[in-house]
Amino acid sequence: MASNKLKRAMLDLLLRESFPWVTVDTSHPGVDVPANLRVHGSFTNFRLTFEQGPQIPDLNLTDEGWTATLAFGPGNTYFVVIPWDACVQFGDGPADSYAIVWKRPEKVEEDAPVAPVTRLKPKFGVVKGDKA
Repeated sequence: MASNKLKRAMLDLLLRESFPWVTVDTSHPGVDVPANLRVHGSFTNFRLTFEQGPQIPDLNLTDEGWTATLAFGPGNTYFVVIPWDACVQFGDGPADSYAIVWKRPEKVEEDAPVAPVTRLKPKFGVVKGDKA
């Protein structure tokens, strides 16, 4: 799915440029998080890096989603598995100057007609102007 590739690319960029957090629908199929976070319709924020402190050494982004061992309190770690479809929002960290939000995919009926795609050719023209 194209949005999953975009999610992976955006999270990879945020990890290199910021201290991101991810909002996850913990009730989504395929999500593996601690039991107290697996509540129907529950959304949880996961901070993936810290300004001061250790990075997450086993954080791994794949085509299917991301995995990492996260701390949920002193001495309480858990290896989480998060599919991209469960990621509904990314934020840029402590400044929280922006967030990227994805709409939850709607269920598509298998027999529903699909509208044809019309591709338009771009129109280019020459713009003449004064040279400064």
